[in-house]
Amino acid sequence: AGAGRNLMITFANGSNALTTQAKANARAFAQALHPPGLRGARFAIDGHTNAVGSRDSNLRLSRARAQALVDFLVSLGVDRSRLEVNGYGFDRPLDSAHPTAAGNRRVEARRLS
Repeated sequence: AGAGRNLMITFANGSNALTTQAKANARAFAQALHPPGLRGARFAIDGHTNAVGSRDSNLRLSRARAQALVDFLVSLGVDRSRLEVNGYGFDRPLDSAHPTAAGNRRVEARRLS
């Protein structure tokens, strides 16, 4: 298990709704999971927020973002048992110099096995 890979799944501020671009990127990720070499692989789907709002609300929102992506991947045929949902709120910013930056609102995937 290494560092997370940013899937470029982005969200509007305060939202867990996948954008059109996020859905396109999620479709590409789902396709990447189908080759025989990756069929048994498990992934952590890690949701993140920017630093706008309270810690509790951001933890809930980050988990809801990861869950939204997992639900979408499952709708594309990915086996739910291969995906673990995590929410980290604003504790792991992509841009720590700008904690409220839009780029911190994202979902990353990390290979577990």
